[in-house]
Amino acid sequence: MTIPIRFAFAHTLAALALSCVLLPSSSDAGTYSEDFSTTTYLDAAQSTADWNTGGGELGLFPFEPRLVGSHESSPNMQWIDVEGDYAFVTQKYDGLKIFDISDPTAPLLVGTYESPSGDFMYCVTVRGNFAYVGYGSTSAAKFHVLDVTNPTSPALVGSYDTPGNVTEIAIAGDLAHIADQQAGSLVLDISDPASPSFYSTYNPGGLFIYNIAATDSMTYAAAAHVMYTINPHNLLLPPVGSIPTEQTRQIGSIEVRDDMVFLGLGQEFRVIDVSNPLAPLVVGSIESTGAREFMIDGNFAYIADNSDGLEVIDISDPTNPTFVTSYDLHAAFDVDVSGNFAYVTDAGFGDGLKVIEVFHEDDVDPDRNLTQSSTIASPVDPILSVKLTSTQMGDVSWEITADGGANWQPVEPDGVWLNFDFPGSDLRWRSTQHWSPGVIPHVSGLQVDWSPATATAVGSMPGRRFALHPNTPNPFNPST
Repeated sequence: MTIPIRFAFAHTLAALALSCVLLPSSSDAGTYSEDFSTTTYLDAAQSTADWNTGGGELGLFPFEPRLVGSHESSPNMQWIDVEGDYAFVTQKYDGLKIFDISDPTAPLLVGTYESPSGDFMYCVTVRGNFAYVGYGSTSAAKFHVLDVTNPTSPALVGSYDTPGNVTEIAIAGDLAHIADQQAGSLVLDISDPASPSFYSTYNPGGLFIYNIAATDSMTYAAAAHVMYTINPHNLLLPPVGSIPTEQTRQIGSIEVRDDMVFLGLGQEFRVIDVSNPLAPLVVGSIESTGAREFMIDGNFAYIADNSDGLEVIDISDPTNPTFVTSYDLHAAFDVDVSGNFAYVTDAGFGDGLKVIEVFHEDDVDPDRNLTQSSTIASPVDPILSVKLTSTQMGDVSWEITADGGANWQPVEPDGVWLNFDFPGSDLRWRSTQHWSPGVIPHVSGLQVDWSPATATAVGSMPGRRFALHPNTPNPFNPST
């Protein structure tokens, strides 16, 4: 006989706690997808980052030079040399000015060396604790050695009365190579800074030497339209070699790095291969609007262009110098580079010393990092909830608004629904890219889903007791 079971003993079940988001379906829900191949939804007025349609991504712009500091109270600043945390600047008849540049955004004048008898100070070169300055005068020694161990109180420790005006000084080891104008190229032994002594000289005869560069083994001296390669260690040898320039190309400045000599020719920046000193050879050039003085640092030449300000030239391939970027200044005279900053003397009245950030680590501009969309959805019913997912690298933060930007709300790009504190019918997004060394943030894809329904979170639900009760009066008598 089959006995129907009409009862069960009581049993307790602990219901599992749930944690999820429930979102009712709605005909007014929608999805926005962005691959950044067009700027249809870019709010350009509110954005500073790079919406790159060619690459299909949001990124940071390449860094562009910007003025970060200046000292404008001192006019007529000309030659400059940076050593450590200090910039040494000549100021014509007002001598040498020394600036503390430990904070590049706020150059601070800390020391001064007055020109004797108001003589014109042409140039300055600093090595270690000594500054070597050149004068044009008839009443005093034209080559001075200053002890700048204490930059706030530079002190004269030695001098040498050169035959001509000292217009440029290059230091190589214990030798000072001097462009001595009418007296040609002069080399002094400065192993004893208190007592500079004659070492060697070369006078091309009838030509003034205005600019000079040097290595341990060679001197490169420039007259107006010819550069000489000279052996400074053998007084019996004439110049090893020379190379002329056109009459329309006057040499205004000269630098040497390894086997390459670089010439500033006013309207041209030229590269000379001197690996064979007997036969210097032009291997590259690039036009300029007014190359005056320049500085070689790594793979770049920084040109003080009196027409266009600061120019940066890539010389990684000396046979093909290429323009990189520029920064407009009134009358750029000379430049030196330390770290990511170029220190430029702007010789116009009152223009003074300018500090320009020329490069940033990873070569990106971390401050131009904001992107904002225009309206991506405007449904009839107010948008109450949203979720966002992205394909990104690095640190990118997101915000969302449903009321056209009146109220922004942080949102994670994790695909989890978020309720708006301020619902509305004008949906927009905003992103901020946070740069860190070695990690350049970018976004290659974005999806935003929205709904006029509220996302409901169900969580921490307590367990409930369930019991099965018999459906007969007497569980021991099935017939009842």
